[in-house]
This record gives sequence, structure tokens and C-alpha cells, in this order.
Amino acid sequence: MMKPYYIKKRGLNDVIDELIVSKIAPLCNLISPEIKIIKLSEDDGYYRVLSSNLDLLGEFTLAKNFLKDDEDENKDDAKKNGYISLYDIWNALEENYQNADRIMMDVIRMYLFDFFMANYDRHSDNWGILKNGPLTNVAILDNEDSFDTTAYSRITSNLDANAYYKELYKKGSLSFLKKNQNEIKRFLQESSYEYIDLFKELLDKLTPEVFKNILDDIEANEYILVDKVNKERIKIPYKNTLIEIYTNRYLMMQELYNEYKNGYKEAR
Repeated sequence: MMKPYYIKKRGLNDVIDELIVSKIAPLCNLISPEIKIIKLSEDDGYYRVLSSNLDLLGEFTLAKNFLKDDEDENKDDAKKNGYISLYDIWNALEENYQNADRIMMDVIRMYLFDFFMANYDRHSDNWGILKNGPLTNVAILDNEDSFDTTAYSRITSNLDANAYYKELYKKGSLSFLKKNQNEIKRFLQESSYEYIDLFKELLDKLTPEVFKNILDDIEANEYILVDKVNKERIKIPYKNTLIEIYTNRYLMMQELYNEYKNGYKEAR
């Protein structure tokens, strides 16, 4: 019998971050497992995250299986460390899926979504393709490393992921915003119009007001199950700081988009 949930042990901040992302992802047409949080009475300082099994929704294939990470014994340093380019993903999709162009739109959604969520951990073990009859969607999982303030994106619009990987270690320690500005600029400068429109779509959907409302809704309606019996309301301890950091990151994304848009108008 197929397990309905996978279980992992995490700290409070991680489980809340995972829950937040699971609530926001559907706004961007991304499938994410349902998340439940359990606390045991014998308090070991950890919570149990129950993550619904995506295989119950259809045929789920992890990205690593069609990117062939495990088969490539001679892969470069970038891939060994989880960095991969959008070009590599597109090539792999075209080899494995007839509707690669449409799936790639969802991959770009995921790529941009992770900038908004500051998720640095999107390696090929925590996203994949979910097929349910004629429907094919990108699904994301293991999102507890979102809202990081110091990391780089693992997926790059640079044609050469290895060059991108080497470039990262020349820059020193900066915030997530500053570290990834060049990556977002490159995406805006090199992408075709439908992907630029997708960027604008996410800007319209993932406003700071929407983000705040999601957090408010979690505190009002979600709970931690204590010993599988009692329900404990969730209180996000770093809520105001999280909203402030998200707002600053959103404004940076918006500024870069407006900079691109104004430059495009002048070029025409």
C-alpha cells in the first residue's frame, strides 16, 4: 500500500517555511505537497513534517531521473554542487516529453518563484514532473530552505552553469538580493517575451499584500497537531521580519523589471 505521507524531522522555523511555500505555490500554477505539522509530547526540540505523497496524484518523476544526474560520473563541479542551467533542463525535457515547451513554462515559473521565496535549494531531488492523464505539471517539494538571506539560486539562466558556479565564489558574502541581481538581470535581458510576461505575472500575483495575507491566514486557520490529538494554533515568531524582508526583495524584483521595461522602450 502506498504511503499517504512522507515524514521528516525539522526545527520550528523550517516547518513553518515549508508550510508557507505550500500555500503560495498554487498561486503560481506549481504543485506542492500538502503539509501537516506534528509535535510529540516527549519534546526533543523538533517537529515532524508530514508531506503528502505526490505519487498519489499521478505519475511523479524527480528531475534527477530525466536530468540523469546519477548516471553522469564525469559531471562538472557545478552539477556536483546542484547548479544547473535552464538550457540543460530544456534539452532534457525535449528528450523526454512531447510537450516540453509547455512544461518549460512551469520550470520558468518555478525558477522565478524561488527568487521571490529566496529558496536556494532547488536541486534535482526536490522538484519534478507530475503526470495525471493528459495533464503534466511541475511539482516542487522540500521547501524548508526558503526565505534564506544569504544564498544563490541553484538554477541559472547562464548558458554555462559551470561558469556561473565559478562566478559565485568571486563575490564574497552578500545578501540574497544583491547576490542574485545579476542573475535576474541576465534572465530579463536574454529571455523571450513570453518569459518576461511570466515574470510580470508573478509580480502581479506575489505582492507583499498577498504574502502578508497568506501568513495571516496560516495563523488564523492552520494548526500543529500535538500527539495526534490536541490542536495548537500556529504563531509565526518572525512574522514581521519575514514580511519586511519579503517586501524588500519584491521591490528589488519590481525595480529590475521596470529597469528592463524602460530600457526596452528606449531601444525601440
